[in-house]
Amino acid sequence: MSNILIVDSDTNAGQEACQALAAERPDWTVEHADSGSKTLQLIAAAVGSKAIDVIVCEANLKDMASFDLLEQIRVENEQTIRLTLTANADTEAVLGNARANQRFLLKPFCAAHLATTIERSMRLRQSMQADNLKKYMSSVSSIPAIPAIYDQMMQELSSPHSSLLKVGEIVESDTGLTLTVLKVVNSAFYGINKRVESVGQAVTLLGVHLIKNITLTTKVFARFDGSTLSASRLSQLNSEAMRIGALCNQFARYARLPRSSVDHCQIAGMMSNVGELVTAVQKQNAVLDGSLSPELVGASILHGWFMPDAVVEAVALQNESPPRSVDIITPLMVLHSIRYLQANFTQTSDAQQEQACRDYLHEFIPEKVVDSWLDAYKAIEQLTADTSSRAA
Repeated sequence: MSNILIVDSDTNAGQEACQALAAERPDWTVEHADSGSKTLQLIAAAVGSKAIDVIVCEANLKDMASFDLLEQIRVENEQTIRLTLTANADTEAVLGNARANQRFLLKPFCAAHLATTIERSMRLRQSMQADNLKKYMSSVSSIPAIPAIYDQMMQELSSPHSSLLKVGEIVESDTGLTLTVLKVVNSAFYGINKRVESVGQAVTLLGVHLIKNITLTTKVFARFDGSTLSASRLSQLNSEAMRIGALCNQFARYARLPRSSVDHCQIAGMMSNVGELVTAVQKQNAVLDGSLSPELVGASILHGWFMPDAVVEAVALQNESPPRSVDIITPLMVLHSIRYLQANFTQTSDAQQEQACRDYLHEFIPEKVVDSWLDAYKAIEQLTADTSSRAA
């Protein structure tokens, strides 16, 4: 039995949503609250088997900011899954409050899709709480903490007065990070046809959230400088992270996903091999058992950082085929598609390989989107090959 609470200041809309969701999952208990204060009262009163498992919150409440409510719930009831219903997933508010909000759903929504989304988050929570994963993670001494400068950027982005200028200033306060950001931005991955000379220019051209994700990746990989991992292997994993992140960004844009989904796709791509990074350093102290994988370890790290569920899910399941019944493209589908192409489209001039990959991706991605993804993948491969040839 799962207990779901729908929070909507519009009483009629909230009750209708409760009825529709209860009809989809008769074994769930679905309640409605019409305010943030009422929500907190219900959570405080619900204990044991009646504890609230999932909060589905309308983005605009009458008595308090929805993200303030969800953040308070996160701090006081970390196990409660938090979803946001919003009419505009492109808003900076959704992106800037990613830790408070584990998933977002676009309005108007389908009750069947809401039910499936809730189930995905509940399954993910269960896998993150598995005893063998907890045991392994407790033995790991090389788990990177969320970088302080990334936290600073997230705080700036969640501020109602955030600015591109301020984000650029945060990056420029770190000389090493500034050099890395400019190097990545000027790489072939992002296809900018003129030299980017400043972080401010990079932020303007590519957006604050891309810069935020580059910052996170750069700082996490820097933590492993001087570790038992060889410098060449660390460099290889770092380059791959940036490349996959760039592909995820392109794929998400070609699929016309909302800005928040583009952000989730990109950060999932950039963090897709963080588990491999950690397990490679850790292997002399603890060996993964057969039920665990570097991908699951990476997902556990991101879960501990309160990354959105869509990001954690994508990293955890990146090498597993996504469900065919979902009609919305998710970060998991984007990252899995790239991983599949890496494994099966090794010769981009091979028409037979290309057709086989096209047939596979068509099983869960619309045909026009697949065609644009294959073109983007081939272009990145060619750019990478050309860059390597020039370097040689």
